[in-house]
Amino acid sequence: MRVSKGEVFTSTELMKEFFGMSDRLIYNVPEKMRYQKIYKYLMDNGAQVLSEVKDNKYTILNLKGERYLIPNNIFSENDLKWIEGIKKQEEAKAEKHCISNCRLSLVY
Repeated sequence: MRVSKGEVFTSTELMKEFFGMSDRLIYNVPEKMRYQKIYKYLMDNGAQVLSEVKDNKYTILNLKGERYLIPNNIFSENDLKWIEGIKKQEEAKAEKHCISNCRLSLVY
């Protein structure tokens, strides 16, 4: 869901906004799959993870000043391991980018 200016937007409203889906199509998509699609859309468009809340049950994302609350139970245990692997790869790329921008090279 999205929280914006005191309003709460449901996954149904976000599916309409992001994907232009009709109500009939949205209601045929399980809630878990809706959140998976919304999460993928947000991450593909550069959303940043702000924090995890309520004993890691939810992740808060920020995209263009808007806050999105995504339940973590949409991911299986394998998905969570995959996401952690992606985070490590992104951190390594960021570190490598910083090193290359500083005109330093490391030999391993």
